[in-house]
Amino acid sequence: MAGLSQEDRNIIKNHPLTSSVNHLQGVLQEAEKIYESRLISYDGAVDSLDQLYRGATSGLLSVLQKEGAACNLHSRIGDGKLESDLGHLVERLKKTKGIFKYDDYRPLVHLVIQRLPDNEIQDVDKWNIDIWKAVFNLIDNIPQSTPPTSIPPSYDSTPVKSTSSSQKGSEQTHTICRRVLDPDSDSNWAQFPDPPTQDNVLTWWFRLQEDLLSESRSTYYTTASKADLTGSQAERQVDLLLRARGGSPLQNKHDWTDILVVGELKKPKEKIRTKATLLQISCSVREVFAAQPTRRFVHAFTVCGTKMEAWVFDRAGPYSSVIIDVYADSRRFFQVLVGYTMMSDEELGLDTFIARDEWGNKSITVKGPGNSVEKVLQLGQMLSFQRAIVCRGTTCFLANNGQVEGVAKFSWVSDKRRPEAELLELAGQQNVQGVARIIGHSTITNIADMRRDLTFDDKRYDFKSAPPSTASSFHQSQPLTEPCRLDIRRKSSSRKRRSPDKGMQASKRSRSINQPSRDTQEENKLAFSIQSAHRPSLFDRNGEEPYDNRVLRCLVISPAGQPIYDYRSPLELLTALRDAIKAHQSLYLDGNILHRDISENNIIITDPGKADGHSGMLIDLDLAKEVGSRRSGARHQTGTMEFMAIEVLLNIDHTYRHDLESFFYVLIWQCARHGWEKLNELQGHGQDPPKDSMLREWYTGTYKKIATYKRGNMEAGGFEYLLQEFPPDFECIKHLCRTIRGVLFPYGKEGLIVGTPQVPQRLYDPIIKAGGRSSKGITKFACIIGDHQLKVFLYVNAKDLQRAFSSKRKHTCWTVWLKHHKMKCPFINDLSHLLPDIEFLELLFTGSHSYFFKYTLNLTGRNHGSKEMHGRKTPSSLNVKCMIT
Repeated sequence: MAGLSQEDRNIIKNHPLTSSVNHLQGVLQEAEKIYESRLISYDGAVDSLDQLYRGATSGLLSVLQKEGAACNLHSRIGDGKLESDLGHLVERLKKTKGIFKYDDYRPLVHLVIQRLPDNEIQDVDKWNIDIWKAVFNLIDNIPQSTPPTSIPPSYDSTPVKSTSSSQKGSEQTHTICRRVLDPDSDSNWAQFPDPPTQDNVLTWWFRLQEDLLSESRSTYYTTASKADLTGSQAERQVDLLLRARGGSPLQNKHDWTDILVVGELKKPKEKIRTKATLLQISCSVREVFAAQPTRRFVHAFTVCGTKMEAWVFDRAGPYSSVIIDVYADSRRFFQVLVGYTMMSDEELGLDTFIARDEWGNKSITVKGPGNSVEKVLQLGQMLSFQRAIVCRGTTCFLANNGQVEGVAKFSWVSDKRRPEAELLELAGQQNVQGVARIIGHSTITNIADMRRDLTFDDKRYDFKSAPPSTASSFHQSQPLTEPCRLDIRRKSSSRKRRSPDKGMQASKRSRSINQPSRDTQEENKLAFSIQSAHRPSLFDRNGEEPYDNRVLRCLVISPAGQPIYDYRSPLELLTALRDAIKAHQSLYLDGNILHRDISENNIIITDPGKADGHSGMLIDLDLAKEVGSRRSGARHQTGTMEFMAIEVLLNIDHTYRHDLESFFYVLIWQCARHGWEKLNELQGHGQDPPKDSMLREWYTGTYKKIATYKRGNMEAGGFEYLLQEFPPDFECIKHLCRTIRGVLFPYGKEGLIVGTPQVPQRLYDPIIKAGGRSSKGITKFACIIGDHQLKVFLYVNAKDLQRAFSSKRKHTCWTVWLKHHKMKCPFINDLSHLLPDIEFLELLFTGSHSYFFKYTLNLTGRNHGSKEMHGRKTPSSLNVKCMIT
């Protein structure tokens, strides 16, 4: 490094670096991370020309140019100050076309990234000196002029791809293999450890890497403990992992976002190609997909004794090579081992569709509706992703083009299904209300292209997933602690499964002790004549094809919203669900489109002011189908287990009624499962949900068992047991649930009817009407009690309140519940206990949608006496002012 005089050191000490440098750490870290994973050369002479690295570096130099030390330190190449040298360097970086050697700048970048806390004064002084040493060293080593080049750089914010990178990596792989296996070579790398214990194999592996793979793009690491892996709540170790060369300063720590390849080592060779071994490597692969949800595919390998098997996992499933014997096929073994370290981004399955600018901002380019002009949209935060391997891999980001805010969705959908963009355009042409509108779309790649030139034999694996745990279903989006299973199809907490087996038949209809009259039964039987009893159009096809060709598409829709399970009150839940059902009605009757995938993930809460008056909307038409169209021929239908209709579980064609049944299950799930979480948020302390929830049976066991159990829950008697799992704050929704159950599940001669009426309005109208009444009747308001500023929430039936105002009685008879918000008040638990002590005073005034009134709580009448509340005496009565909206 360049030396510093004592004068230089004094200047640096008197002019320490300002906080402006700190602001660049995030950008530089992002540039480093991307650069490490996208090197395209291996001899150190040519590095990436990506604008990201050039921009991040010039930004750093510009900040350093303005520092006080730069204005006072003398130039080493001229008569001026160092700031002039930095200015010339920045200008040259911006104007020069050609090769950008980012490696020359990395020592300086690393020093900035590694800044220590400001309270470590001695270390900070040393850090300042090291920074300026690195600056002088950089200027000394950078040529004063850059020769012109005929190779233009890329400035489209897309990572530069070298057309010869794969060929060069392949050539290097063959060179290393010849060096290792040449009989005349003095190396002994062909001698695999014996016995092949994990420690022996790791020692051999890293010695080979140190001697032969010093110029590879990527580097092998191992983990000594579960703490070595970050970026996931799941505690997991990986025997071998591959990440880009360079890495973070702490090489013993690895984030799942940086992992390129995973490997598993086992001593017994008999464990190769076993269920347990595949499941173990699959768990690691699933963590990679969870941390990198837009990843195309992931490489993995297992080495058991002297046997090796290479795997690739994509959204259609895993596939493997033949079993490689380390001794009998040593050349292939070394080709795989070395080849992983030389792979390009495309060969590793990394995402190359999302572009990044010099500051790390992400953007995508999509076509407008009807394949019109291209649009560039900026991506914001990630909203959701699917934590699974074999699935649609749905991943959503906020997106903005400066005019409208929307959501960009990436998903892998069967090529036999109609693209969602076409269905949304059709819905728009039919003036469907309450469904997201399309902003842009793009088709990126597909499984068939990624597996081109591969030959698959007839051997297939049949590894079935383990039963899901009860606890895992409580997690919302990105549940990171659920048990790992290879064949998990779920979004957020929802379990997605294939359609049931063909031979599955409907269970016998059960009777209830609370059956309606014979006339009602006959009427229901006529109205609910089942439309069809055929197998679903999306159904397993006896393995006619080796894999399901999924297509990766990007779809940008508007408006943005929040998933329905993020509701903030029962009122918000009901209004969103009501409007979503209206949207489904419009989609089906006006657009002639059946959704077929109603779940808590596909209903969003929207701002009526930004969504044409809709408080809730439907999204995700990936599985939707135009009514009357031929069967798609897709291999299977995925559905969210908790919300699948009984007949769908029993392999009967999907109808509009099944979607309405799924809406009903969504409502029950939000109350009985998520309602406890909302209650605890409201009260500021925890209450436990039922220990043995009936809802657990909605997603465990066989399809037939789940259908049978759901049917029992929908019986009049069984339904009341289900309602008992609602938390107290959701008592006001029970009547609505009973009403909808009666509409969807009437009784006939043979018991409960689960079939589909010929006339859709027979179900839509009463359900929407009931939801509207309930949302109007349930009202939330906040109270301030006296001067204690105790904020509470009260749910009350507005009609009962109006009757109370119209009467002259001193006491009301409302069925209401008073709950605390973040404050504990021991003498008020349930307003129903205080009803005799509520003294109605007067209605102050009314607004268009509001009541303002006050009343008095007579505390002494309930033997509360003079209680302490936060160190203050409680009066015998409290004046309460309320506003109800």
